[in-house]
Amino acid sequence: SYLNLYDYPNERKIHREKILKVGGIGVIFSCLFMIGIYRLMFDELLFEMTIPESQIFFSTIFLVIGGLIDDLVSLNAHQKLFFQLTAIFIIIKSGFILSLTTNPYIDIIITIIFFIIVINSMNLIDGIDGLSSGIFILFCLTMLMALRILPIIHPQYFILISIFLGSMIAFFIINYPPAKIF
Repeated sequence: SYLNLYDYPNERKIHREKILKVGGIGVIFSCLFMIGIYRLMFDELLFEMTIPESQIFFSTIFLVIGGLIDDLVSLNAHQKLFFQLTAIFIIIKSGFILSLTTNPYIDIIITIIFFIIVINSMNLIDGIDGLSSGIFILFCLTMLMALRILPIIHPQYFILISIFLGSMIAFFIINYPPAKIF
């Protein structure tokens, strides 16, 4: 394929057929669809976004573009870090900062490190059927439970994490071994 949309089997992989590797795009579109449904259910304007919502949207899109480019042409570590840090700084600008200390600068540093660890951890294990999606489901569940106990981020993000959780559960069904899509 010209666009390199498939993962082909080799001696290091367990799958024996080519598998489409655009699952992330499906997850993003299902999240956007569910956000639209949520907005319609609660009589919110469908395409009107607050500034933090638009920043999170563009951060996510930037990260997805970086992932797509990596899937298509294999980015090096510095190029991946560029996409990751740009997305993280946009997220931080939106106000999505882990409030763990009384010092906002330390909280920003912790948030940057946290996101870099999460993004790269998922990237390292995404080659095993169902592993990264399963871990992300556990991560979302943990975040939702933690938010009920410790208000470390603004409550408006609760619904966003819930939507990501639902999308990942749907993706997990087709990513569970043997995966039909990566």
